[in-house]
Amino acid sequence: SMTYHSLSLPVSFVVKYTTINNEFDFSLGLGAFYSYKIGDKYDVNGETLSPKINRNKIGLKYNFGVRYKRCVIGYEAKYGFYNILASPYGPTRPINKFIKIGYIL
Repeated sequence: SMTYHSLSLPVSFVVKYTTINNEFDFSLGLGAFYSYKIGDKYDVNGETLSPKINRNKIGLKYNFGVRYKRCVIGYEAKYGFYNILASPYGPTRPINKFIKIGYIL
C-alpha cells in the first residue's frame, strides 16, 4: 500500500446559478491544482520506494454541486497529469473522486 501527505493549492473558476429567493443553487467548477508531497510511505515486500515517488503533482479538477435550502450535495474529481510513482509496471496517475454531502447551519 502507499500513503502520502501533501500540501495542495487548488485554483477553480466557478459558475453558479441561484434562485431569487436563495432557496436553490447549482454550481459548476473547473480548475487546476498543484500539490507538493511532504511525507510518504510505500512498502512492498520490505522494500521502501520513497525516492521513486514524485514530489510535485499537477492536474485538472472539476466539480459540481446542488444546494436546496440548507442541504448540499456535490461531486469533485481530480486527475493528475503525471505518474505518481516511477514504476516499471506502467502508468500510475492519481485519480481522486469525492462525493460531498452537507448541511448548512
